[in-house]
Amino acid sequence: MTIYTLPIGLFLALFWGSFVFWRLLHQSARYNEFEIFDALIWSTLGGIIIGRAVHLSWHFEQFGDWHTWFDIIHYPGFSMFFCVIAASFFFWRYLAHLKITDLELLDYWVRGLSCTLIIYYLSLFIDGSGSGYLVASWLGFPLEKTGLYLFPAPLVGASFYFLVSFLLEYLEKNYRTYTWYRANRSQAKTGFVFFTFLLIYGVYSLVSLVFQPPVFRRFGHSWDWLWAVILIVTDITLLWLHALAARRQRKPNKKVNKK
Repeated sequence: MTIYTLPIGLFLALFWGSFVFWRLLHQSARYNEFEIFDALIWSTLGGIIIGRAVHLSWHFEQFGDWHTWFDIIHYPGFSMFFCVIAASFFFWRYLAHLKITDLELLDYWVRGLSCTLIIYYLSLFIDGSGSGYLVASWLGFPLEKTGLYLFPAPLVGASFYFLVSFLLEYLEKNYRTYTWYRANRSQAKTGFVFFTFLLIYGVYSLVSLVFQPPVFRRFGHSWDWLWAVILIVTDITLLWLHALAARRQRKPNKKVNKK
């Protein structure tokens, strides 16, 4: 029996990320856990569907009949970039549907997502997928029976998001002390960790093109950099607007009426 390591790794990645999210949600004890977990499950499923659909649209020639579109075992592949963006958007909209305007849950979301990406990249490395460009022997790992060496891009990704997970934990504990962001001396709008993660994700997606091949190619050109730049610019704009809205919430000085 053939065992495919990548689907198992993806399942473990989703499980670990969901567990981290649930732990943070349970510690807060301020939300209906069943409603929020429904949002988590449906948003994740929606992100996976979008990620698969994007992969199919850009690599259509690699698939045969329509039933291969749904065969993730023998025809694996989906766009993690668009999966992350779509799932995050769906989760935000689901929370809005539940009339939850506090973005604290989005902060929890990306903390779980960073842990998911750690296992995801480790799974790619074990599976032998997602490797980088050909490099010198001291920089890469050997390609079987060829004498060639590939840059271990998945290991770099796993190590990077391992560090990011600690950074997000630090930011969640300290961003309320940032005077340029908080609304007043005692209050800061949630969502800072969420926007920071998306910025980091966009920057890493752009920088990683230096050591690994692009995923989206059409008309002889790579389009990966464009999606990354769009994400970076959009996220910086949203973070700036979010901080600006927080500062506008500062209470004006009370006027003293003269008798």
